[in-house]
Amino acid sequence: LNRLGTILAQPPDGSFFVKLHGSISGERPVLTTADYDRRYLKTPNLMAFLTALMLRYHIVFVGCSLTDEVVNLRRNLALHFDTSIPKAYGLLPETESNRDRKDWLA
Repeated sequence: LNRLGTILAQPPDGSFFVKLHGSISGERPVLTTADYDRRYLKTPNLMAFLTALMLRYHIVFVGCSLTDEVVNLRRNLALHFDTSIPKAYGLLPETESNRDRKDWLA
């Protein structure tokens, strides 16, 4: 978390990759939704980073569940900035649950 601000300080000269959670070196390689919410979405520094990231860059979410909190953050930003924020895309498995919430995610 300490180095996330340096990403935003770089000039936007290309694409970059930000890995927000999960690790093959830890005890648990994948965080549960509750762990993710507690460790990341309740952390002011990370929320500020995500907000700045969503306002400055097009984002592709890979391998995440797009929790309500992340989608709501984008929706609030779109409301505050008259829908003029960069687009974001999510690569999600084709499941019944994801099909059911397709319109909500859009």
